[in-house]
Amino acid sequence: MSDGNEGKHNANSLAGLVGRRAIRRILVKGDCCSLRLINMNLDCFAEDVEVFSVEKAPSLLCTDYLDGLRVGYDELTGNLRLARLDAVDHYYLSSQLRLAPLHESNIDLLVMDSYSDMKFSLHRNRESGVKFWLNRDWLRAPEEFDKCYEWLGYSSFAEAVERNIQIIAHVRQRNPGVPVLVLSQPIEYYADLQKRREFGYLGAELERALPDVFWGGYLTSNELVPADMDSCGPGETLHFTGESYRRMLEFACDRSPLKSRLYLARPVPPPAEPALQAAEEGKAALASSPNDEVTAARSGERQAPDRSATQPLTAPGDQQTVNVQDTRIAESPEAPAWQLIANKLIALDGSERVLPEIVEGRIAWFAHGANTIECGPGCKENEANFEKSLAAYVLFEGEPLSKVLGYHAACIDLAGYADYDEFEAKVRPLSKGNKSREARKAASLGYYCKPFSWRQHIPDIVEINHSKEERSGGRMRADYLKSVEEMGGAPQAPIPLTWPSCSYHWGIVLGVFLRVDGHRQGEVPTGEQLLGYISLRRYGNVVLYSQILGHGDHLQNSIMPLLHFEAVRWLLRADNTFAKGLRYLMYGGWESGGEDLRLWKKRVGFLPYFAVGSARARCAATLLDAEGIRVPALASAPPQGSAAASEAVQAQTATEASDSDRLANELDESRVEVPDEVVSSEERTERLTEIRKQANPSTFPMEILSASDRVLSLFAGGFGGRNDLIHLVDAGVRSIACNDLKPDNVVDLQYRYGDLIAEYHAGDAFALVDAYRAAGRSFTTIVADPFTGLMPRVWSDVHRFLAVAERFAVIGASGDCFREIGTSAETLSDWLTNRQLGGWQAMRLVLRNAGLAGGVYWVVLRNG
Repeated sequence: MSDGNEGKHNANSLAGLVGRRAIRRILVKGDCCSLRLINMNLDCFAEDVEVFSVEKAPSLLCTDYLDGLRVGYDELTGNLRLARLDAVDHYYLSSQLRLAPLHESNIDLLVMDSYSDMKFSLHRNRESGVKFWLNRDWLRAPEEFDKCYEWLGYSSFAEAVERNIQIIAHVRQRNPGVPVLVLSQPIEYYADLQKRREFGYLGAELERALPDVFWGGYLTSNELVPADMDSCGPGETLHFTGESYRRMLEFACDRSPLKSRLYLARPVPPPAEPALQAAEEGKAALASSPNDEVTAARSGERQAPDRSATQPLTAPGDQQTVNVQDTRIAESPEAPAWQLIANKLIALDGSERVLPEIVEGRIAWFAHGANTIECGPGCKENEANFEKSLAAYVLFEGEPLSKVLGYHAACIDLAGYADYDEFEAKVRPLSKGNKSREARKAASLGYYCKPFSWRQHIPDIVEINHSKEERSGGRMRADYLKSVEEMGGAPQAPIPLTWPSCSYHWGIVLGVFLRVDGHRQGEVPTGEQLLGYISLRRYGNVVLYSQILGHGDHLQNSIMPLLHFEAVRWLLRADNTFAKGLRYLMYGGWESGGEDLRLWKKRVGFLPYFAVGSARARCAATLLDAEGIRVPALASAPPQGSAAASEAVQAQTATEASDSDRLANELDESRVEVPDEVVSSEERTERLTEIRKQANPSTFPMEILSASDRVLSLFAGGFGGRNDLIHLVDAGVRSIACNDLKPDNVVDLQYRYGDLIAEYHAGDAFALVDAYRAAGRSFTTIVADPFTGLMPRVWSDVHRFLAVAERFAVIGASGDCFREIGTSAETLSDWLTNRQLGGWQAMRLVLRNAGLAGGVYWVVLRNG
């Protein structure tokens, strides 16, 4: 605590309060990131901690509320078809009305996060100025709504900084000197927010702008452990384990060098003095970097963050001297010496290519590690190729700074663009609009682009490769001049495109095509000719143009600008799962290929970067313990026949009896009753119709349901039951029980299905099946649909699930899951036999999603 001269708290109070568990009253202006940090790390706070929360409320709504302007419930909901909202939607929507906690007093800590300013765009009443957010799918009459309300779009980063400063100032009027913890909502597993990455550094700006504000850092994907995977869509989540949030809290409390994270990038002017001397004075360069963004925000000038030429800043107080000859790239890319390393890199004696006028402060961090859930054996080979392919362009961890690179990396920083339209708008002036016009010209001539199967188009590829003897890079290399036979021969049958199993490590080829009646590839009629291609190879957060080539006879029709712009469009698509977490698009070296190629790169958006990289984040498959189950340690057993052994048997018998009673009680406690007024038949019909539109009966083994009168559906809450529950209901199953870990998901199911489901249970599925077994209850069929990261654990404990199934079991599995448990789709029956599961055997597999986690299946098991 302070000495009384600085209010209730002082600059070092956060670490002291956490260390003494002295935080009893917390005000949260944030969402799941803030709330989960507290709820999953209660040992850091007082035992009687109280939390007052303002959720799903962008900072503009909060500042309006503090100024006396707020929306009422009638206006918020008066234009909506409320039947379209489930209980969770309604709770989130109405959160905009619950802003009174901002006036709380006697607060020990204010916790904020970046989610609401990233996620929600607002509408404003044209007359009153009242603002709120909503989902336009809920509107009764969108055209009538738009007459009364205008869409404001999303807050800029600078606006969010200014408004959060105002909120902190208001809270501190009632709570002088209260420390503020600002968290960055991780978005590495949520494609919808990838284009708003700069908000991850909201805390960094607030920390630099105000005293007693502590930023929780920006965790990289290899530092995060996801939870509730698939809760935001296949392979996506906004939730993480308590350990991940604890790292944020530790970082905020401990500004030690090993815990430093990447600060908001700001361009640093090139040294005015000779480079080597300026590098030695890097400490002074750090101290002189202005905070223009916050200054502009406070003065009312809305200035978006400049990410075109970026360079990270170190944490205050972490500056240190770096010796050029001795220093190696730190274990973490966010090491506190990063700024000084950057200054020295442009000053290295003998590295003529590393010059301020070329790099202009642009430094790219290439990280191979990513979401390990999807990774398979091929990702290991990808990792090895990462360093090999980029050796001439990238300074890797552990390499001396004196290493002379062959080239700068020619990159497009995809994080600098909200979408493709913004990219094209910013790139168009680089060629006075010529490249955009050329791409549109090619499209008008009938050329189009798409991913394709390489083996399907070998004859066309050979023709493209041989169509010019020389290109901008010089004479064609011998490996481009192979014959059809040398490249594997023409196809004898159609060869479909196979999508990669991992979203973060892959090779995909995009092609430009033209319709040509009667065109063939070997024995296969295609009706289209491949005339150019870009081979894309992804390594973690960077994707490379590993090959780019067009047919010489069609280059005059601008097919390559079209193909490039369509490749960028594809990579910037918010719904492209193969681009989630992607940061950079790289096209070789800036200096390679001659002046013409360098000019082409510049005109279509590439810039030179000094690239530093790491392959330290390994890709071993990870099993996520999202359910929170802990496996007890094994104890050594006493010798058989001894008195101790007899006592152990009696104790074990008593324990089993006690466990049986406990499990039976847990079965009752987990049950959630359906309120009588939960949903009308009309609303249920509408909601189930929406689910049916999303469901696909062909991906579920419907044939077993005619012989299934009692079904238990586990992990059923995701996606409103479209994968399983809707099929059970439509098949007329007499009695259905369902479960989901999250109570909110169970409430959602109740609002959709009402009394069509006999039992709803909230809680751990593993404990639930044990409880059913202890209670002597079983079902004709069980259905288990765990998220992909949990599938290996379900199959490792499959005997627990089969113990309550009489005839059939339908359990989700993926290709990656099969590899994890040591089997395959073809050998699953043998694997089951070796597990000694009685008469259970694999009946058939039903493919659900070919493009996720090595293929996702329903495995249908039959007893006897």
